[in-house]
Amino acid sequence: MKIAIAITVNDRPEYLEQVIESWHKVRGIEDTWVIFQCEPESRECQDLCLKAKFPKQVVKINQTKMSALGNPYVAIQSGFSDVGDIDFVVLGEDDSIVTADALEFFRTAARKYYRHEQCLGVCSFQYRPAGKPYMIYPRHYFASVVWGTWRNRWDIIRSRWTFNYDPAWDRMLLDLVAPGDYFFAFPTISRSQHIGRERGTHMSPEQFEELQAKRVHDGSAQNYMAIGGDS
Repeated sequence: MKIAIAITVNDRPEYLEQVIESWHKVRGIEDTWVIFQCEPESRECQDLCLKAKFPKQVVKINQTKMSALGNPYVAIQSGFSDVGDIDFVVLGEDDSIVTADALEFFRTAARKYYRHEQCLGVCSFQYRPAGKPYMIYPRHYFASVVWGTWRNRWDIIRSRWTFNYDPAWDRMLLDLVAPGDYFFAFPTISRSQHIGRERGTHMSPEQFEELQAKRVHDGSAQNYMAIGGDS
């Protein structure tokens, strides 16, 4: 299964540097396309992306500001359209770091849940530990901190995408899975962590500590077990 990573970039280079560093440590990154979807204002962030030196990378700069409501949509679209025949796109963020096994986790979950049409995608952020580090399981829930989806599920999601707060797109996905018709696959221990304490669009510094994952995996390789996934 061919995977690409699309990372949304705005205007906080102090966090972006840490994000780039974390993705460089991910096993398998040398064979994976990394697409930076940059907002137009911050030349410093754009330069960091240009100098990131992933073996396979593309830096795209939006002509106009797409915001936190639109840039994720554009980034996922770029992942599916700009670097060949991609099956699954992981949406990263410029203020969310990942573990060294992040690609191994996404690749395994993407393969095991692909045939489950009710599975809309794979989330990497787990707020509280929920089991052994090798387990992947379905939840009627959605977490927007580094997640991914397949090309045919993207067709479902993008047809419902909201570019305003009525509701915001992450709330739309929560509402979509809450009745039980759809689900996302989750790790039992988080493979990502939000680091953007200051100047975030939707999080105040006072909320930061409480909303972080309470445990993040150490990045070691795992023999995964997917509950309800194909063998």
